[in-house]
Amino acid sequence: MPRNLARLTPLQVRKQLLVATAQVQRAQLVADWEHLQSHAHILAGNARQRMRTAGIAVAVISMAAAALSAARRPRGTARPIRFSALNSVLPLVRLAFSLWVAHRTAGRPKSP
Repeated sequence: MPRNLARLTPLQVRKQLLVATAQVQRAQLVADWEHLQSHAHILAGNARQRMRTAGIAVAVISMAAAALSAARRPRGTARPIRFSALNSVLPLVRLAFSLWVAHRTAGRPKSP
């Protein structure tokens, strides 16, 4: 090997050094990428579980609020009609969210 180094020009030595450095950096990048993937998978699993739990909590709270408002209203009296964007959109959001939660939990096996 020392004989080959004596025949190399400074430009060739620099090129070999750059190639070796690139290989080391590529190996480090692969190791870093695998490390990030493992942490991203863990974080995504935790976030999914939190979102599902929060979604169920929101659905339960909205159902409880609807039941409470229906129980507080005297029988035979209708709710006053109020026209606002929030009153028309909120039931649709509740329905969409309930359908989304039902769809997300339908394909998952129940844990004991």
